[in-house]
Amino acid sequence: MYHEIDRNIYYDIGVSKQYFEQQIKYLLRMKFRIMPLCEALELIKEGKGLSNRIAVLSFDDGYRGVYEVALPIMKKYDVKGTVYISFGLVENKIPNWATAIAYVMTKLRLPTEIDTPQGTFRVNSDYERQRVTQIMINSIPRMKQDELSELVRALFDHIHDDLHRLYEETMLTPDQIKEFVEEGFEIGGHGYYHLGLPYLDDNDLAQEIELSKNFVNKYNRNCTMNTFAYPFGLYDTRVINEVKHRGFSAAVTMKTYLNKISRMNYFELGRFPPYRFFIPHLSTFKYQVIVG
Repeated sequence: MYHEIDRNIYYDIGVSKQYFEQQIKYLLRMKFRIMPLCEALELIKEGKGLSNRIAVLSFDDGYRGVYEVALPIMKKYDVKGTVYISFGLVENKIPNWATAIAYVMTKLRLPTEIDTPQGTFRVNSDYERQRVTQIMINSIPRMKQDELSELVRALFDHIHDDLHRLYEETMLTPDQIKEFVEEGFEIGGHGYYHLGLPYLDDNDLAQEIELSKNFVNKYNRNCTMNTFAYPFGLYDTRVINEVKHRGFSAAVTMKTYLNKISRMNYFELGRFPPYRFFIPHLSTFKYQVIVG
């Protein structure tokens, strides 16, 4: 489970280019077949992947470094992956919510007072900057799309910057997404506006999943099966049922465990982050692959 590769997205530094390539080389040395999740599931469904080690590299949110850095490396080794996109953000040229919030917070001159729909924050030091940033980011999953849009607009008013410019700097464009499809990648659903699905009412949840599926149908032409990634890794039985009802074949979580073919739960598939214990070293990656 990757997000950004080799670029700063303001609230986090992406996995380095060198480390990402090391991971691919290690998986290939270990005789893993690396492919999009939809292709892996098709093989398993047909009973053709039962004797193989299969690895899926998935990229959440659609950050620019996945195109600029990860794609050339994966083309070099002739491997494909799955990119999970929130298409409402793409259509409206809105960067990832956390990226937008953290970007503004890094640009603020201190001391300052920030007026937001959630209240007024007084920020006097770098420590308070980090604390307020984390408070805002932690609140994202419980907010609706209109609330998030209002918050981000209010923040950008403080620094007189352009939200769409940040989108162009940090996120994939529609043409780049199409290029991933042409290269054989899977484009998966990640909600429409990247919202905390368990916090939505039934109507908003249905719309968020249905619109996501409509765009997956438009872009994902490399597989008969379509997959979904729960935004923020948040889901419950109601969310699972809606994802199934809207026609997705499987969904990935942020739970860290290996998926055994013999007892695979298609709507609660586990994924590992690129490293363990916050240590970006190949040894922690190998530990997850070997031990699980």
